[in-house]
Amino acid sequence: MRRSKALPRGFSLIELLVVIAILAVLVALLLPAVQQACEAARRSQCKNNRKQIGLALQNYHDSFAIFACHMSAGYLPGAVGRGSVFVHLLPYMDQSLLYNQLNFVNGTNVAEQTANGIQVDTIEVRSYICPSEPHPINSDGVVNSSYWTNSGAQKSPGNCTMFPIGGAANGYFVTGSANWAATLNPSEVSGVFARHAWAARMRDITNGVSNTLAFAEVRAYCSHDLAAGWAANDRGAGLTTQPINWKSCPEDYTRSGGNTCNSPDDANVEMGFKSPHVGGAHFVLCDGSVRFISETVDYGTYQALGDRRDGKVVGDF
Repeated sequence: MRRSKALPRGFSLIELLVVIAILAVLVALLLPAVQQACEAARRSQCKNNRKQIGLALQNYHDSFAIFACHMSAGYLPGAVGRGSVFVHLLPYMDQSLLYNQLNFVNGTNVAEQTANGIQVDTIEVRSYICPSEPHPINSDGVVNSSYWTNSGAQKSPGNCTMFPIGGAANGYFVTGSANWAATLNPSEVSGVFARHAWAARMRDITNGVSNTLAFAEVRAYCSHDLAAGWAANDRGAGLTTQPINWKSCPEDYTRSGGNTCNSPDDANVEMGFKSPHVGGAHFVLCDGSVRFISETVDYGTYQALGDRRDGKVVGDF
């Protein structure tokens, strides 16, 4: 007689549940590592984007012997909406095709013009966006830059005087007297950019180009004044007045509580430099180099970095 072949034994329900539990534990252990690796890659790309902006600024200065600036009608006769610093850096950011479609003489705001049938301020220039930012577009569909200038870097007017309406400390370490650096008088601007149509030359940076901020990260989602988009010519002046990563995002502010110290609408606090990265933000110095500066940096050192001419020795940063 032929011996019957034994049927293979399957998994029991308990064994199957044990395997699923083990896999779930492994996924839970691996997921944070994967997320950290992804964020490290995004942070590296963010730094590279900032480096491209720094190089573009250097090349612009080589061409015109002055840094690019915002071109605003309010502070330069005839300069009706001729675009932000970032508009004028486009040819040096491998974006000449976009730049050449813009009209700077017809009185139409550059941000509201169209290129390839698309409104300019809704065009995504990837080098102007930090890939870690979860809110790169505002409620009007405008693409926000994650980097701005230093009026002391979003553009940096430096550590300039702000409106005396409470909030962050006003008037400390200041060598620029104009509120928000809204002036064409360079003696009233401590950083390398004014809010409008003035920017420094290399010779104006007496503190040294490696010790002075030019651009830094911002979160437009957390600021009313920085949410106008990368092409807007009347906004975009970030300040060192506020500590790095000062909380001013919508989730940090309760209107009913009147907490103006964290309001995205309070110019004293909203315009500071901040990033979605943990622990600090990327900054571009006037020599084109990029540094990640800790949010715990000494406040006096931070103010000295935002000022182009105060003559102070910059500490470690």
